[in-house]
Amino acid sequence: MPQFGFAFDPLKCAGCHSCAIACKAEMNTPIGVRYRRVVYRESGTYSGTGPGAMRREVTSVACFHCARPACVNACPTGALSKEADLGVVLVDGSRCVGCRRCAAACPYGAHQFNRETRRMEKCNACWHRIVDTSGATPVLCVGVRPACVAACPARALRFAVRATWGAGTAPTGFYDRTATGPSVDFE
Repeated sequence: MPQFGFAFDPLKCAGCHSCAIACKAEMNTPIGVRYRRVVYRESGTYSGTGPGAMRREVTSVACFHCARPACVNACPTGALSKEADLGVVLVDGSRCVGCRRCAAACPYGAHQFNRETRRMEKCNACWHRIVDTSGATPVLCVGVRPACVAACPARALRFAVRATWGAGTAPTGFYDRTATGPSVDFE
């Protein structure tokens, strides 16, 4: 089954936050609600050399539209669903009661509580941009990318639809991929 996902190259990412800013602008989210964010992790020592030297990892994080999304099973109202054709995890805001169980279940911090609407929200892969829903089944629009991907000046973030995900070495502290099957490659 085809699955939407992101490919991220940490060696190309400069941590400029263009992806996060573009997402915020595209989705018009209020202060405190961030569907995409840039995470920094530092390790090593300042005086270290070789493997013990100071390192800084930069990762662009959002919903990874997991193959086995824990959030969907945690939602008591059925507001979360996994779209059948592209595998995008979508939120039906009209069914959400803001209980935050999805946030507790998601190991990637993708779900955000909107204080204005009192509902949970998250990345929907810019569904409104990338998919034509006028027919019986959704069709991926050619040449159109999610706002975060389109804004990345270094091309560190890409998206694709493929059968398998999970290539590359995940950053330090990344949740065990075997549990939820996040649709992300680290190049």
